[in-house]
Amino acid sequence: MVDRVVELLRSLYERVRRGLINLYHFFELNEATGMLGLGIFVGIACGHAAVGFRHLLALAQALVFGGAESSSFLEVLRSVPWYVRLTAPAAGGLVVGPMIHYLSREIRGTGVPEVLSAVVTREGRIRWRVIPLKAVASCLTIGTGGSAGREGPIVHIGAGLGSAVGEFLELAQKKVKTLLGCGAAAGIAGTFNAPLGGVIFSLEILLEDFH
Repeated sequence: MVDRVVELLRSLYERVRRGLINLYHFFELNEATGMLGLGIFVGIACGHAAVGFRHLLALAQALVFGGAESSSFLEVLRSVPWYVRLTAPAAGGLVVGPMIHYLSREIRGTGVPEVLSAVVTREGRIRWRVIPLKAVASCLTIGTGGSAGREGPIVHIGAGLGSAVGEFLELAQKKVKTLLGCGAAAGIAGTFNAPLGGVIFSLEILLEDFH
């Protein structure tokens, strides 16, 4: 029974994927218009993901250290007992460590080097499961007071979403890399309110391609 359900889900997934691929090629007047439409879609999706990540991170900090989600984290941190400041980061590390070891080694690190590695060694392809695992691991690390920032994780998450769209539609390597850059740029724009900075970051750091 379970095998039958799994087979039906796989069949449904393939039908949906083939339908979306055919729909993309139907509306693709030329390479430029097709990538423009996908770039807009990836940008909107990754921008919302970046804003959602910010709220999820603030919620994690509020749950661990108390205080309202909108409160200054430094003020909240000063008000909690010393042993909470000592044990919370250690507890976060004890949870994130096994996640990295058993679920995905790709979610370790700050995020940007991992994206660069995907561009150079894996043709811009990032496995889809990295996206939710990176989001959860980063929120646990930063939310419990770990020494990390939100820039790297959101670049990794945005790049992963862009890469996943390219992989889902079976696009060429060059187009997958372009969508990866779109996702990373949208992530920077959404988390830092810096759209032009996100574009320049992707061009200079990730893609190294200005044409």
